[in-house]
Amino acid sequence: MSIKILNSLSHNIADSYFSTINYYDKGYMVDWLVNGANELGVNSVEIDVLNKTISPKELMDTPLMAYMNYTNSIIERTLTSLNQPKDFIIEAKLLISIHLDRWISCDNYTKDTNGKLYKSKAYSDKSTAVFKVFDNQNKWLGSKPRS
Repeated sequence: MSIKILNSLSHNIADSYFSTINYYDKGYMVDWLVNGANELGVNSVEIDVLNKTISPKELMDTPLMAYMNYTNSIIERTLTSLNQPKDFIIEAKLLISIHLDRWISCDNYTKDTNGKLYKSKAYSDKSTAVFKVFDNQNKWLGSKPRS
């Protein structure tokens, strides 16, 4: 088993999730994340990749959920290539900080069944599209995205 590949797995998840391939309606995932977080008045967001949850929970009804299945498939494909069982990784998280200049920094890690943490360098990206995500009751302005 390659420790190097497992250490880079969480960065690959973040890189893929925030990729310019993942566009939904008005913006990329980084745009949805920054605009939504700014409207909610938060500067940190946690994405639990395996459980397909986002905190704060208001962000779960937005397009940020649209590519969760694909993100999970990265873990599965990596484990298959390493001849590891699909449930070898028991935790995968993206811990995102939103900065005033619309940049994000994303600390990320995965954890295996033995409790070993695999970490790589932080991922960073910048949001460029500014748009409204929520109505006055913090409900997403669009229809529910597919995940």
